[in-house]
Amino acid sequence: MEAGDLPDRGGSADYVLPVATFQCVLSARCFFAKYCSLARPIRAFLPHMISSLGSAIRDFFDFFWLNSPKEMWARIRKQDVPWLVQFSVYGFCGVMATVVSVAQVVLLSKYVIPAYEGMIVNGTLITDELRAKHLLYNNTIAFFTTNVFVYYMNVLLVFKRGRHHPWIEFFYFTLVNFACFVISQIAGPWLIHRFGIPTNVAIFTNAVVAAFINFVARKFFVFKG
Repeated sequence: MEAGDLPDRGGSADYVLPVATFQCVLSARCFFAKYCSLARPIRAFLPHMISSLGSAIRDFFDFFWLNSPKEMWARIRKQDVPWLVQFSVYGFCGVMATVVSVAQVVLLSKYVIPAYEGMIVNGTLITDELRAKHLLYNNTIAFFTTNVFVYYMNVLLVFKRGRHHPWIEFFYFTLVNFACFVISQIAGPWLIHRFGIPTNVAIFTNAVVAAFINFVARKFFVFKG
């Protein structure tokens, strides 16, 4: 290597470092400018959001403080309640539906179609593949009976009817419920196949996934509000 090459290398390094520093500073400035431009409408909306949430919480407690149990029940039956109360009642109905569904699946898995780890099927220890298949069978059976129970509870306590004809309403309700059921079934058996998780974990995973999707679909598509 010739001696004349050394100043070029040093000069190149002296040139690249300031340029790289300048580019980093420029990138950081652009990032913070973009962040501030995006954060500005959020900051403008934040007081309104906090105020609305505070009003919702106040209405929630006023509902229980200012009404007798008889009046609360009558307003719930008429679906004349603040949205936070409605969501709480939906949560209660969801818990009841989950209990009914899970109880059916557990009983079926224990006594009708074996789906628990460690069970003996045809003289051999049940495999993860067979557990997943049997669990799908049991969930399908439980779906139909639970669907009727959930529909009745939602009509009785949570949502206002009238967006569709009653039979169309029930059809859409079942369709949405079935779509959520199919989506949730992908999660449970896949977790068993992929990770070999216990059956109870797969069961409750199915219930949680379906519950969140169902509320939005029922409120804004199936029922009137």
